[in-house]
Amino acid sequence: MSGFKKLTVFLIGGIIILSYNFISCQKKQSQMEWKYIDFDQIPEEKNSNDEYYSYFVYLNKYDFKHILNYNKNIFFLLGNDNRRTFNDSTNSVIYATYDFGDTWHKTSLGKGTVEFGCFSGEKMFVLVQEVEFTRSEWKSAIYSSEDLGKTWKEELKSEQGKQITDMVFYSDKVRLLAILHYTPYNDSWVYEYQYTEDGGKNWKKINFNGQFNSVGNRDYCIFNSDSTVLYVDKNTQLIEFNLKTEQKKTLKTWNIPEDMKLMDIIRDPKTKEIIVEYSSKKVTEDKSALYYVERAEYVALPDNYFLATYGDLYYGLVFDQPFSTYVWSTDRGKTWNKEKLDYVMIYSNWPKSYYGEGYMYMQASLFRREDEHLGRGNRFCIAHPFFNQRTNK
Repeated sequence: MSGFKKLTVFLIGGIIILSYNFISCQKKQSQMEWKYIDFDQIPEEKNSNDEYYSYFVYLNKYDFKHILNYNKNIFFLLGNDNRRTFNDSTNSVIYATYDFGDTWHKTSLGKGTVEFGCFSGEKMFVLVQEVEFTRSEWKSAIYSSEDLGKTWKEELKSEQGKQITDMVFYSDKVRLLAILHYTPYNDSWVYEYQYTEDGGKNWKKINFNGQFNSVGNRDYCIFNSDSTVLYVDKNTQLIEFNLKTEQKKTLKTWNIPEDMKLMDIIRDPKTKEIIVEYSSKKVTEDKSALYYVERAEYVALPDNYFLATYGDLYYGLVFDQPFSTYVWSTDRGKTWNKEKLDYVMIYSNWPKSYYGEGYMYMQASLFRREDEHLGRGNRFCIAHPFFNQRTNK
């Protein structure tokens, strides 16, 4: 082969190689795996005659308040059947799936909204707000299921004008309720706490510390035994409160930066360690931190990182508009992975659930061209990172 021909072949080959590398560099390789669930394809929804929602996609009609996981494959969407109306004009809805979202089963527990749910062992409990307006007509009910939501039994109904805002369980028999009621004579809200150790047959009112309440702060306390709960007082004191004797004692005290305030007290779902979550006192800041009580360790997180923990794994969604970023760390915050979710729009005011090793359950809108085969409108999504990807600082 002449020198000119060799040079020509070499140049053409180089151009082809460079072109291939340029194209492959332009195609972003996602670090996430996704499952998209189209409510339009669920038989009950597909056969609906509602023209408004058939245009805007059937998932939009529901106002889901909470996503409850039993495990990775079995989870529940809790809410009501019409986001355009108020609680006393809606029907409560529980959408259940037992196969990672492949099939769905819908249940209603009457008028109102399913606000919250939890498990106590194998038994499932949900909180239904039956009437929201007016305050003097507030009513709540707690239902239980022993077959993962296939059948339900009413456990408790509040008095009219009282709203159950939270429920904390040690077991099926031992429970703690937070109840809010409105007093019209002085236009104020009063909190009441009740405790049962016989499965709800008898209830005792508890004079809890008035420095905290459960509104907007669901993890305000955790059970330590069948008769004691733990909570944080004065921002840096771990208090044990005895529900039978109403005695309290300070177990630990620690120091944190003065500009941080208490958010929640939780147990890590994997290690069961007690973790206190903090955020900045300044409304202009998005700082957050974790304090491990037994280790006496304070872990400052990057700005805007309000995360779930699972042992050494930290993960969660960061809302940096207009898109969001999924972040995770497998070494307790020393190094981080980030995935810019520029192919879905995630709604910050709609519920999300974090479960196990990095799974996130949420609602999102798809808008990438390559996803057009999935159809229009919103989807219920399950996202999970590939943990073997290289970690970025």
